[in-house]
Amino acid sequence: MGDFNEVLTQEEFQGATWRPNWQIMNFRKALSDCNLFDLGHEGNHFTWCRNRSAPDTTRARLDRACVSHDFLTLFPDARIYHSHALFSDHVPIVLRLSCSHDLLKARSKSRRDKCFMFEAMWIKSEDCERIIQDSWEYSSTEDACANLVMKTNSCRLGLLQWSKQSFGNHTKAADDLWQRISRLQQGVLTDSIKAEISSLTTQLEELLDKQDIMWKQRSKAQWYREGDRNTAYFHGLASQRRKHNQIVGLFDNNGSWCQSQEGLESIIMEHFGTIFSTSQSTSLAIDAVIQRVRGCVSKEMNYCLLRTYTTIEVTKALSQMHPFKSPGPDGMSPVFYQRYWHIVGRDVTRWVLTVLNEGTLPTSLNHTYVVLIPKCHSPSSITQFRPISLCNVVYKLASKVLANRLRNCLPKVISPCQSAFIPGRCITDNILIAYEVNHSLKLKSYGQEGLMSIKLDMSKAFDKVEWLFLRHMMIALGFHSAFVDIVFRCISTVSYTFLLNGSQLGNLQPHRGIRQGDPLSPYLFLICAEGFSCLLQEAERCGSISASGQEVNFDKSAVVFSKNTDPTERIWQRIHGWNEQRLSTAGKEIMIKAVVQAIPTYSMSCFKYPDSLLSDIQSMISNFWWGDGTKQRPIHWVSWNRMCSSKNDGGMGFRQLKAFNLALLAKQAWRIATQPSTLLHQVFKAKYFPTKDFFHDEPTSRPSFTWRGLCVVRRYLLSGSRWRVGNGNHVRIWKDRWIPRPSTFKIISRYDVLLDDSTVDCLIDGNSRKWKVELLQELFWHDEIELIMGIPLGDSHNHDKLIWHYSKNGSFTVKSAYHLIKTQSTGWQDVASGSNGSVQDIWPRLWKLNIPNKVKIFLWRICKGILPTSSTLNSRGVHLDPMCLLCKTPVEDVTHLFLCCPVAVQAWALSFLTLKIRLDSAKQVSSWLPGLLNLLKKQDMELVAIILWNLWLNRNGALFDGSYRDPLSLVSLSINFLQKYREANTSPNTPIRTSIAPLHWTKPPVGFLKANFDGAVFSEYGYSGVGVVVRDERGNFVTGTSHKISGIFSPEVIEAYAARTAISLLLQWKVPNIILEGDSLKIVNMLKLMESDDSAYGVLLDDIFVRLQNFAAWEANWVPRKANVPAHLLARNARSISDICSWSYSPPPFLPSAISADLSSP
Repeated sequence: MGDFNEVLTQEEFQGATWRPNWQIMNFRKALSDCNLFDLGHEGNHFTWCRNRSAPDTTRARLDRACVSHDFLTLFPDARIYHSHALFSDHVPIVLRLSCSHDLLKARSKSRRDKCFMFEAMWIKSEDCERIIQDSWEYSSTEDACANLVMKTNSCRLGLLQWSKQSFGNHTKAADDLWQRISRLQQGVLTDSIKAEISSLTTQLEELLDKQDIMWKQRSKAQWYREGDRNTAYFHGLASQRRKHNQIVGLFDNNGSWCQSQEGLESIIMEHFGTIFSTSQSTSLAIDAVIQRVRGCVSKEMNYCLLRTYTTIEVTKALSQMHPFKSPGPDGMSPVFYQRYWHIVGRDVTRWVLTVLNEGTLPTSLNHTYVVLIPKCHSPSSITQFRPISLCNVVYKLASKVLANRLRNCLPKVISPCQSAFIPGRCITDNILIAYEVNHSLKLKSYGQEGLMSIKLDMSKAFDKVEWLFLRHMMIALGFHSAFVDIVFRCISTVSYTFLLNGSQLGNLQPHRGIRQGDPLSPYLFLICAEGFSCLLQEAERCGSISASGQEVNFDKSAVVFSKNTDPTERIWQRIHGWNEQRLSTAGKEIMIKAVVQAIPTYSMSCFKYPDSLLSDIQSMISNFWWGDGTKQRPIHWVSWNRMCSSKNDGGMGFRQLKAFNLALLAKQAWRIATQPSTLLHQVFKAKYFPTKDFFHDEPTSRPSFTWRGLCVVRRYLLSGSRWRVGNGNHVRIWKDRWIPRPSTFKIISRYDVLLDDSTVDCLIDGNSRKWKVELLQELFWHDEIELIMGIPLGDSHNHDKLIWHYSKNGSFTVKSAYHLIKTQSTGWQDVASGSNGSVQDIWPRLWKLNIPNKVKIFLWRICKGILPTSSTLNSRGVHLDPMCLLCKTPVEDVTHLFLCCPVAVQAWALSFLTLKIRLDSAKQVSSWLPGLLNLLKKQDMELVAIILWNLWLNRNGALFDGSYRDPLSLVSLSINFLQKYREANTSPNTPIRTSIAPLHWTKPPVGFLKANFDGAVFSEYGYSGVGVVVRDERGNFVTGTSHKISGIFSPEVIEAYAARTAISLLLQWKVPNIILEGDSLKIVNMLKLMESDDSAYGVLLDDIFVRLQNFAAWEANWVPRKANVPAHLLARNARSISDICSWSYSPPPFLPSAISADLSSP
């Protein structure tokens, strides 16, 4: 503790220049070598100031306290307070080991006022569902709102009582179990004592599992997936989060420091009372904006917004919520509803649909907790906190359903200048555009007219939204008043209670503002911001401001980051926290993939990183992966390029950052190339390719840095894209990429029957919309004819479209581009890690084992020959005694440890696996283990893995603690552990129970015709078939058809063909109401959602949606094959016909029995 005369980040230094990075890195390395961490601080940020006149004033945080893990464990409330400098250029720093008196009082009050919260660990108990079932069904009433409130309260009380009786103080219970087990183990181990120890151990394991879930829920580590137990990590993270969010003191309006509970309450209530009070905007001021807004919400859009809300929408909204999101005042988190939806779903859905369809929203269920989250480190003013609303989940369900409908309308309502939250737009568009404009301003040095830009920051943007203005904006844009009323019931019936260090205070009724935490809020804010956009557009039209059309010159060639946005700074801070050192190897893997490598994603999406920057980031990640939290420099056992190979190729699947950077840039380039309606495309086209397309830009002498980065990835886009044939008018047969065959996608056959610039429409019969088979046979080789015949053709209204070949739906994905770039770039191919094919084949089997991830990584290290045994470490220059501590053999290597050591030999003999694992013939573990992975059943291999793991832990216990287990205990522990692990991982992953499709065919309602459709592919004959059966409300056969289609198609394509055939057949009968049924879940879901894509069958879906407009009412349902037999028979019948066969009222001879079976089904 004291003056270290150095900073840890650029954020801790403020002056005319930056602090040299090499000095900062040296200080970081010194702390890392000493295993120390910065304790943080309260009060003013800087501790030293060089008092020179501006702009030479320099300030820095040079004084600090650095502590170890053990110190933080002993003194979890330790804090550093920055005092005031009086007689020195340094400020005194004060170390407080315990909480202040005021904070202790606040904690005591917080414990008394502790809010109820549904604990995820309760789910582990079988009694939890019974308690919920009994409590929920205890009371009932007709009123939907009163019914829900009554049942929720009953359930909450039931869970509280049960929890106190069944759980109590779980920490104390765990300690008691530890002590009882320890006492029993020290005595005589009779059979009865061993049985009691086993029983107590089982109880302890269950309790520790529940503790792990509890701390995970409190830590808000949403990136971490289920698997290994990391209770210490989650406990530390939760404690760190609580400490970070704790409000110790604040400056009031007079500049006085206040720490008392009463004073803090006064500051909070006064501040937010002012924030949430309306400014009484005049009608004149509002009209000045509204009169410039043009209505753009159509009747069709309003119809979609106001149609009756359904149960399916409520279930979908619930599935979109993260299970462990913080609950509202009722204490019920999303996981409660998701897990027990079969109990509570009917009442919750009834209330949500009452709110949405009848427009009644009681204030009691819209009451909201507000927590204050710091915007910066060590906040000292109330303005440095962000108010986050914790709404009841039942309210959020209603709000989420509204938001899901509203978001679909926004692309046609919100101007192109706004990109955030709008489907089909990307927030990085504005970053790229702003970068180009900024260069234009910086480099303009000629002409009489100057340019300027203004950066605006909306203070308290969400909190200061005027409700009256929002209502007028929605009406001016064309939203129906009924929809506006529903939205305003959501935002105007709210009331707030603030949470101060866990204690509840105040009850505030706002008169303006929208909540951060309400699913509707982002979209409502866009509508408000649209008013500002309209003002700017009007000012431009009137000439008050102008958009210059002058040519832009750029020559900047480096990415510039502000001091607090350097990605290396943020990554270093994320992986060098004291909690991150507690992670297991499996935890580190997920941490790197889900958190660390995602930190630079935004900037990587806009700029091509220099190789040196990528190397620095890679080095930090590599050190974090191989390090163990000790002072020693970690051994990098495998090169990072090999670690970035996929798991199936012997790597760990980490991202190759350079390839990932290019893949993210390729996404932006793809949007520029394929979305001409976006503002991003229009800006770049005007500057760089005004008369051509993205792939053929005109030479520019001084392109921007962003444009140069986008040009680098152009070749990858060309190698991964091809044309999807629509009408074929714009795709050239011989020159363009349109054949679904990598890597050229071009025609190889070459005949001179057609001209060089002939287009694909020459190969299509315009009337039948089929390929001209005779012409194809004349022009192309046989294999190319098969490929062309496999391309589905839609109606002539479909346009040719550039699609991404390496994704199933034809849309560009960063993942597929990343793998393509790795494959095509020299030195980045996924390298095989084994010495032969048999070793290479074991990787998929290894990663599919149902064992903890840390054990899989342990097996991976054995197979790679990098387990740190004494002999392996000696070979790496770490000089240790090579003797085996268990049997005193002179050399301990991996083969001896797991195969030859007497402890291992006895363990394998006791495991009953001796005959299966061929221990006597094993010579080297590196060849023995891959052989077992190929030979053993999955269940046996899992037991082998756990025994190997426990042998390794036993060896480590002997090395570091001087304790070890006997072989019988090792095997017993392994068997018990594996059994419990399997039981814990057999619960279903999807907690929401969905409705089950009918197992048999059902009659349509009166006034409807039902068409069942199916497809079949006959690969051996080179064609496919579709079948359609239409029946009425009595189940009588009306019509049917069987089509033979030339070409071999994928299942999705032929099912889409069948659906289109069904709709065409129904159109001939001129019926208003129809039902479509098929057994292809993919196609039926796309029909339900009215969603098309860029896949091969996208043209067929487009045809379907056009034809569906001719029906008054329609629906599409998925059914299993058992309920679709007649259509399946007609599809198979296509094999025995020449083209098309149709029947009306009288089905073909092979069909009546299947139709009768449908009618006789229960």
